[in-house]
Amino acid sequence: MPYQGARDRRNYFFSVNTVGTENILEAIYNKGCRNYLMFTTDMTYGKPQYLPVDIEHPQNPFGPYGQSKKACEEICFEYRKKGMNITIFRPRMINGPGRLGILVKLFKLIDMNLPVPTIGNGKNHYQMISVFDCVSAILCAIDKGLPNKEYNLGSKNSPDIRTLLKGVIASAHSHSVVIPTPGKLVKFILNIFDSIGLTIMYKEQFMIADEEYILDIKQTEDDLDWHPQYNDEDMLKEAYQMYKKQ
Repeated sequence: MPYQGARDRRNYFFSVNTVGTENILEAIYNKGCRNYLMFTTDMTYGKPQYLPVDIEHPQNPFGPYGQSKKACEEICFEYRKKGMNITIFRPRMINGPGRLGILVKLFKLIDMNLPVPTIGNGKNHYQMISVFDCVSAILCAIDKGLPNKEYNLGSKNSPDIRTLLKGVIASAHSHSVVIPTPGKLVKFILNIFDSIGLTIMYKEQFMIADEEYILDIKQTEDDLDWHPQYNDEDMLKEAYQMYKKQ
């Protein structure tokens, strides 16, 4: 989707995510369907209060995307009371075919041998999840009868951002270098741009870009017998190759 201005963003996300979810659940319930699987987002948690972020972590989304997805979950909870089985997945940043999104900006810099700035020093860990691991989680949930629970989805052993970016740059045979920046200043500037309609990144993206953000997936592994197969560095390298083929 194109970047929405701050004024339009809330209406957009709530109309697509929340109203859309409500319409779908109402329609399938009225047709007799009692099983549903929902992808929301880790952004329903907001900024991490502790690590790793487990399912019991407070939900304090600070932007319209996370807020709209939290509202989706609340609708799902109501339909559970009506007898539906609804499994809810809260994934980290999904990476894979059709999911380049903000990575296009990064890959353009690498492709042009330009410096790659991090927000902050880049020493934090920023977990992702492969679209293929998301698919396998869906199949595992179906095999388990779609439990009425919420589950985190994420990779294991995420490297720090500097290491991650350097690996992708090397595999692309690029001359780009990773440049750390003062995180607070960069976020302040990005926030100003966003407030005047010159959105470069969404607030929910840049406000946590320099934070440790790791989801606890143990419950997902234990309950669903699911285990992620893709690591962050391989995901990003494959995403770069997909970008090159476009």
